[in-house]
This record gives sequence, structure tokens and C-alpha cells, in this order.
Amino acid sequence: MCDALTGEQISQFDELIDNDKVMVDHVLKQGGDYQSEDRYRALAKELDLNVDSPELNNEYARIFFLDSNYPEYRQIVADTLEELRRSVRRNKEQFLNMDWSAIDERAKKK
Repeated sequence: MCDALTGEQISQFDELIDNDKVMVDHVLKQGGDYQSEDRYRALAKELDLNVDSPELNNEYARIFFLDSNYPEYRQIVADTLEELRRSVRRNKEQFLNMDWSAIDERAKKK
């Protein structure tokens, strides 16, 4: 992703990840009447969020930003997810027999 975006775009996306309201509002304004878009309403339904909730707007702004600035990301995510699935299938016995206690301990510390 870093190779496809400029330094400024990466900074902007970081602000979106941090739910910076000014950046979220800036990106949403670029989307025009985003609340009437089918994909906005579908995302609200998928995430079980009220239309115009801050959480929905934050997520939609990130998606809109990536769609606008890095349209290949959806395919890259799909390819990566498929590779992860294949890896899990190939190594399922290792995963099933793995000692997860160290991971559990790290999670508890957070």
C-alpha cells in the first residue's frame, strides 16, 4: 500500500485510522451525498450501525478514501485473504496442535 500512495495520502489515511473528525469530514465531503449511496446504507446494515453514526462515517470515509486513491486495494485484500485461507488449510494440524498460552498471555496484558 505504501508504494501506491504518496506520503501525504499515507498521512491522511493514518488520520482516518485514528478517526480524526476533521479528516473524516473532509473525505466525506468529497463523497457528495454519500448517505444516499447504496454502499453506505449496505455498510450500515453490515456493521449494524445507525445511518450517520460516527462509527459508520469513520469506516465509510476509510473505504471511500481507499476506493478513490488506491482502487486496487480490494483485489489485494481478497488475494491476501485467499492466501491466508490456503495457508491455514495447509497447516491446520500445526494450528490445532499449537500451544496458544503465550498468545493468550500477551492478549491479557493489553
